[in-house]
Amino acid sequence: MEHSPVDDLYYKLFGEYPTKAGTALERLATIAYAEVKATKAAVDQRLKGTYSDSTYQIDGLAETGNGQEMIEAKDYTIRNDKVGRDDLQKLSGALLDLESISKGIFASATDYTAPAKKYADSTPQMPNAKPIELFDVRPSTELDEEGRIKQICFQINIVAPIFERGSYTPVFTKNGYDALQKDGLLGKPVQIRLENLYDINKNIVVTFHQLSSEVSKNLNLKSNDSEICGSWKTSNLYIPINNQMYELERIDYKIPISREKEEFTVESDGSPCLLIRSSDGKIDKLLTDEQLKKYKFNDDGSIIKGF
Repeated sequence: MEHSPVDDLYYKLFGEYPTKAGTALERLATIAYAEVKATKAAVDQRLKGTYSDSTYQIDGLAETGNGQEMIEAKDYTIRNDKVGRDDLQKLSGALLDLESISKGIFASATDYTAPAKKYADSTPQMPNAKPIELFDVRPSTELDEEGRIKQICFQINIVAPIFERGSYTPVFTKNGYDALQKDGLLGKPVQIRLENLYDINKNIVVTFHQLSSEVSKNLNLKSNDSEICGSWKTSNLYIPINNQMYELERIDYKIPISREKEEFTVESDGSPCLLIRSSDGKIDKLLTDEQLKKYKFNDDGSIIKGF
């Protein structure tokens, strides 16, 4: 059996040639549709006609938000033909007899004739007919890659205050200074751990973590700033020294700034190898070999995506 470029791509991806002509495109088109639109898909299904005794072989069956959609695939690359109107009319007739199918999806590896495109465009307006959407599904070329974004480079400037290296100066109210003087603490070094601010009854009112979070949220730095300076107003708040409470007016702070630059690149996993493009241009995507290789076929024809 002569192999088409679609067959060769299938062999490259899955290590075997299908025994039946056209199967490679049927499978690749169903995978591609599952990748870009469907939530669930299967290949080579059989459905009984609603109004006839006919049994229809379905190349691909896809579940989408609009219900079940039937995929018909034709690989005419060896005979070098485009999909014609007759192919679409056969699909349209099958759709009328399959009540569970809401829409037809046609996948061609060789484009469509003008009458075929005109027929597909008219199906949404035909009385009792079901819409048919045309897709090109074929091995991609370097020309298909032109104008597409192959990778995205991110550069992130990280600016953050280093609170643990900041300096904090408590400024006391007159009552606070008077109490310090009375207790003989003015002018003497004392060790205190500024973690919380309290009320007069030694209940925690606010933590330094909460105060520093407010600084982070309202950060407004210039490009050459090396530190941020400011004050926290502390009305009716106290700090403990030697188990005594002293009233604060404010806490002045100077906090150094850390600046770091991070760069990273996001790009597709694998090499582009399959194009799927809808006739209306809403779907136009290159799928990579690594994306396609993740799909497996179950014995019942359903396809699953591994990781």
